[in-house]
Amino acid sequence: AQTAYAFSEEINEILREGFDDYLIKPISPSDVYKTLNKYFNDWILSVMIINKEDLRKTIQIIKKKHTTEQLQWKSKIISIKIENNKVFQNSCNIAIYWPLHKEVDLRELILKYFKNKNIYLPFVLGENIGLKKFEGPDNLKEGTYGIMEPNGIEFTNYSLLNLVIVPGIAFDK
Repeated sequence: AQTAYAFSEEINEILREGFDDYLIKPISPSDVYKTLNKYFNDWILSVMIINKEDLRKTIQIIKKKHTTEQLQWKSKIISIKIENNKVFQNSCNIAIYWPLHKEVDLRELILKYFKNKNIYLPFVLGENIGLKKFEGPDNLKEGTYGIMEPNGIEFTNYSLLNLVIVPGIAFDK
Protein backbone atom coordinates (compact mmCIF):
# COMPACT_ATOMS: atom_id res chain seq x y z
CA ALA A 1 0.00 0.00 0.00
CA GLN A 2 1.07 3.54 -0.62
CA THR A 3 -0.19 6.21 1.73
CA ALA A 4 0.27 9.90 2.32
CA TYR A 5 -0.53 9.40 5.98
CA ALA A 6 1.76 8.06 8.67
CA PHE A 7 -0.68 7.95 11.56
CA SER A 8 -0.72 4.62 13.35
CA GLU A 9 -4.50 4.23 12.82
CA GLU A 10 -4.10 4.42 9.03
CA ILE A 11 -1.12 2.08 9.04
CA ASN A 12 -2.96 -0.44 11.22
CA GLU A 13 -6.02 -0.24 8.94
CA ILE A 14 -3.84 -0.88 5.87
CA LEU A 15 -2.30 -3.95 7.50
CA ARG A 16 -5.71 -5.20 8.75
CA GLU A 17 -7.05 -4.95 5.20
CA GLY A 18 -4.48 -7.54 4.20
CA PHE A 19 -1.63 -5.54 2.71
CA ASP A 20 1.80 -6.96 3.45
CA ASP A 21 3.49 -3.63 3.97
CA TYR A 22 3.20 0.10 3.35
CA LEU A 23 5.24 3.04 2.14
CA ILE A 24 4.67 6.62 3.24
CA LYS A 25 4.81 9.42 0.66
CA PRO A 26 7.07 10.86 -0.54
CA ILE A 27 8.57 7.54 -1.57
CA SER A 28 12.25 7.31 -2.40
CA PRO A 29 13.92 4.49 -4.35
CA SER A 30 15.76 3.50 -1.17
CA ASP A 31 12.39 3.12 0.64
CA VAL A 32 11.16 0.79 -2.08
CA TYR A 33 14.47 -1.08 -2.06
CA LYS A 34 14.33 -1.63 1.71
CA THR A 35 10.72 -2.79 1.56
CA LEU A 36 11.33 -5.18 -1.34
CA ASN A 37 14.43 -6.45 0.42
CA LYS A 38 12.24 -7.66 3.31
CA TYR A 39 10.44 -10.01 0.93
CA PHE A 40 13.10 -10.92 -1.62
CA ASN A 41 16.17 -10.98 0.65
CA ASP A 42 19.50 -11.86 -0.97
CA TRP A 43 18.21 -11.83 -4.53
CA ILE A 44 17.14 -8.20 -4.37
CA LEU A 45 20.38 -7.25 -2.60
CA SER A 46 22.23 -8.24 -5.76
CA VAL A 47 20.26 -5.69 -7.81
CA MET A 48 21.30 -2.06 -7.68
CA ILE A 49 18.22 0.14 -7.95
CA ILE A 50 19.31 3.60 -9.03
CA ASN A 51 16.21 5.14 -10.59
CA LYS A 52 12.58 4.47 -11.45
CA GLU A 53 13.44 2.71 -14.72
CA ASP A 54 15.81 0.33 -12.90
CA LEU A 55 13.10 -0.29 -10.32
CA ARG A 56 10.57 -1.13 -13.05
CA LYS A 57 13.03 -3.55 -14.68
CA THR A 58 13.71 -5.20 -11.32
CA ILE A 59 10.02 -5.66 -10.61
CA GLN A 60 9.47 -7.06 -14.12
CA ILE A 61 12.17 -9.65 -13.43
CA ILE A 62 10.48 -10.56 -10.14
CA LYS A 63 7.08 -10.83 -11.86
CA LYS A 64 8.47 -13.15 -14.56
CA LYS A 65 9.58 -15.57 -11.85
CA HIS A 66 5.94 -16.19 -10.85
CA THR A 67 4.38 -19.29 -12.37
CA THR A 68 0.88 -19.13 -13.83
CA GLU A 69 -0.37 -21.02 -10.77
CA GLN A 70 1.26 -18.54 -8.39
CA LEU A 71 -0.25 -15.61 -10.28
CA GLN A 72 -3.69 -17.23 -10.21
CA TRP A 73 -3.39 -17.89 -6.48
CA LYS A 74 -2.19 -14.36 -5.72
CA SER A 75 -4.95 -12.93 -7.94
CA LYS A 76 -7.56 -14.93 -6.02
CA ILE A 77 -6.20 -13.69 -2.67
CA ILE A 78 -6.17 -10.08 -3.87
CA SER A 79 -9.71 -10.42 -5.25
CA ILE A 80 -10.94 -11.73 -1.90
CA LYS A 81 -9.20 -8.88 -0.06
CA ILE A 82 -10.78 -6.33 -2.39
CA GLU A 83 -14.19 -7.97 -2.08
CA ASN A 84 -13.99 -7.90 1.73
CA ASN A 85 -12.84 -4.28 1.80
CA LYS A 86 -15.49 -1.88 3.12
CA VAL A 87 -14.64 0.76 0.52
CA PHE A 88 -15.30 -1.77 -2.27
CA GLN A 89 -18.47 -3.02 -0.60
CA ASN A 90 -19.84 0.52 -0.30
CA SER A 91 -18.79 1.63 -3.79
CA CYS A 92 -21.23 1.75 -6.67
CA ASN A 93 -18.92 3.37 -9.29
CA ILE A 94 -15.60 1.58 -9.69
CA ALA A 95 -12.81 2.11 -12.21
CA ILE A 96 -10.75 -1.03 -12.61
CA TYR A 97 -8.61 -2.65 -15.31
CA TRP A 98 -8.95 -5.73 -17.53
CA PRO A 99 -5.63 -7.53 -16.97
CA LEU A 100 -2.79 -7.99 -19.38
CA HIS A 101 -0.44 -10.98 -19.26
CA LYS A 102 1.27 -11.35 -15.86
CA GLU A 103 -0.93 -8.72 -14.16
CA VAL A 104 -3.10 -9.47 -11.17
CA ASP A 105 -6.22 -10.99 -12.72
CA LEU A 106 -9.38 -9.35 -11.40
CA ARG A 107 -11.68 -10.59 -14.19
CA GLU A 108 -13.64 -12.88 -11.83
CA LEU A 109 -14.31 -9.93 -9.54
CA ILE A 110 -15.40 -7.75 -12.47
CA LEU A 111 -17.70 -10.45 -13.86
CA LYS A 112 -19.22 -11.09 -10.44
CA TYR A 113 -20.11 -7.44 -9.75
CA PHE A 114 -20.68 -5.63 -13.04
CA LYS A 115 -24.45 -6.18 -12.91
CA ASN A 116 -24.74 -4.73 -9.38
CA LYS A 117 -22.10 -1.99 -9.56
CA ASN A 118 -21.05 0.40 -12.30
CA ILE A 119 -17.70 -0.96 -13.47
CA TYR A 120 -15.61 1.26 -15.74
CA LEU A 121 -12.59 0.08 -17.73
CA PRO A 122 -9.94 2.21 -19.41
CA PHE A 123 -9.64 2.74 -23.14
CA VAL A 124 -6.88 4.42 -25.09
CA LEU A 125 -7.51 7.02 -27.77
CA GLY A 126 -4.31 8.46 -29.19
CA GLU A 127 -2.33 9.82 -26.26
CA ASN A 128 -5.34 9.90 -23.94
CA ILE A 129 -6.88 7.37 -21.58
CA GLY A 130 -10.57 7.46 -20.74
CA LEU A 131 -13.17 5.22 -19.13
CA LYS A 132 -16.15 3.37 -20.54
CA LYS A 133 -18.75 1.32 -18.69
CA PHE A 134 -18.19 -2.44 -18.74
CA GLU A 135 -21.36 -4.11 -20.06
CA GLY A 136 -20.04 -7.69 -20.11
CA PRO A 137 -17.25 -9.65 -21.80
CA ASP A 138 -19.10 -9.78 -25.14
CA ASN A 139 -18.82 -5.99 -25.39
CA LEU A 140 -15.03 -5.91 -25.18
CA LYS A 141 -12.75 -5.35 -28.14
CA GLU A 142 -9.01 -5.35 -28.46
CA GLY A 143 -7.74 -1.81 -28.44
CA THR A 144 -4.42 -0.07 -28.51
CA TYR A 145 -1.50 -2.07 -27.07
CA GLY A 146 -3.61 -5.27 -27.08
CA ILE A 147 -5.67 -4.06 -24.12
CA MET A 148 -9.27 -5.26 -24.00
CA GLU A 149 -11.52 -2.19 -23.99
CA PRO A 150 -15.27 -1.77 -23.58
CA ASN A 151 -17.45 -0.47 -26.41
CA GLY A 152 -19.89 2.26 -25.60
CA ILE A 153 -20.06 5.82 -24.44
CA GLU A 154 -17.16 7.46 -22.64
CA PHE A 155 -17.64 8.07 -18.91
CA THR A 156 -16.38 11.54 -17.99
CA ASN A 157 -17.86 12.40 -14.59
CA TYR A 158 -14.89 11.20 -12.56
CA SER A 159 -16.23 12.83 -9.41
CA LEU A 160 -18.80 10.00 -9.26
CA LEU A 161 -16.09 7.35 -8.89
CA ASN A 162 -15.96 5.83 -5.42
CA LEU A 163 -12.96 3.58 -6.04
CA VAL A 164 -10.15 3.28 -8.60
CA ILE A 165 -8.13 0.06 -8.78
CA VAL A 166 -4.88 0.39 -10.76
CA PRO A 167 -2.22 -2.23 -11.51
CA GLY A 168 0.86 -0.42 -10.22
CA ILE A 169 4.37 -1.64 -10.88
CA ALA A 170 6.42 1.43 -10.05
CA PHE A 171 5.39 5.03 -10.37
CA ASP A 172 6.03 8.41 -8.83
CA LYS A 173 2.80 10.37 -9.50
